[in-house]
Formats: sequence, structure tokens, C-alpha cells
Amino acid sequence: MTGARGVVCFAQWHLSGTLADRDSNRQPSDYGAASLTSRPPLERWKESKQVREKIKKQRVAFTASILTSKDQHHGPFNDESNLVFSKILTNIGNAYNPNTGVFTAPVKGVYYFRYSGYGYAGNDMGLSIFKGSQRMVSSYEHRSADSNDNVSNGVVLELDVGDVVYARLWINTWVFTDSRYDYCTFSGFLLYPL
Repeated sequence: MTGARGVVCFAQWHLSGTLADRDSNRQPSDYGAASLTSRPPLERWKESKQVREKIKKQRVAFTASILTSKDQHHGPFNDESNLVFSKILTNIGNAYNPNTGVFTAPVKGVYYFRYSGYGYAGNDMGLSIFKGSQRMVSSYEHRSADSNDNVSNGVVLELDVGDVVYARLWINTWVFTDSRYDYCTFSGFLLYPL
């Protein structure tokens, strides 16, 4: 069959009966999409629920600032110290702990982190992002004649489940914390799972 007659015959065959009627050797599951509807509804629902839970687990994003009741400097300290950003602005997935200042990766993936710091120029300001015990990126602002200073930095990190990321204040430096404008922040989010 060629030409228009072949097209008409194919259309008639295609519209006549089910897929299984056309080819007795093939099952509905051999046709891809048909396999989705041939499975029991409860099985499809359970699989759909598992997919939704996996996607929900992969939604990870946070931003937090340093909580204070009054405007003041945080530091300087004699030792390098973890910064605890306890005022949660966003914490989707709850991977950031506002009590410790530590982010713990819930899924293996590639993440982006950044911090911002603000301080009056009367003292130095130094901040770093750590992955575990390894310093990844830093910013430093030496005291200057300016009335105030700002620093920020960011990094893309590949993390395994359970890896931790946090920000630290350098020894003998400070940041300004305020009760209103959230000048000092720490943020992170999952770019994509691996």
C-alpha cells in the first residue's frame, strides 16, 4: 500500500481497537505510556508519593541574619568564632540551624553560599566561609578613615550528605549587628542534586 490509500489504511488500523488487539504478541506494558495506566492505582500513588518526597527533600534554601535587640558590634574576640545568624528570614528544608549557625547538607549536591558583613570603620572586619574545618573563601576590611565598611563573598561547593558549612568571624575583628536592617547575613541554597 502506497500513497493516500496506505495512509487511510494505517489510520483505520490505528483507530480500530486497543493496542493489544493489533498485536497479540505485545502487552500494554510494551507501549510505554500504556504501562502507566496498567499498574494498580495504589502502586502508582505510592510511587508518586516517593517522587514528591524526594523533590521536597531537594528544596533547600536559607537566609539568616544576626539577631540582636539593640544596635551594637559583635566582637572583637581573642579567638576566631563561629557567627550564629539566629534571625531566620528563610529556611526551606530546615538544613540551617539558627542555634549553632551551621548548615548541614540534607542531600548530595552543588550548593551556593554567601555572606555579607557590615561594620563601623573603627576596627578591622574579617569573615570566612568554612566547609568542615577547611576555610573556603574570606573577606577582610582593614580599619579605614571611612565611616563604615562592607564585605561580602560567595562560593559554590559540592557537598555530600552531612557536610557542614558555616561562617566565622576572624580573631580581633568585628561586625555590626542591628535590630532592624539585617546588615550581616548568611545565605545558601541547593543549585542541583548529584
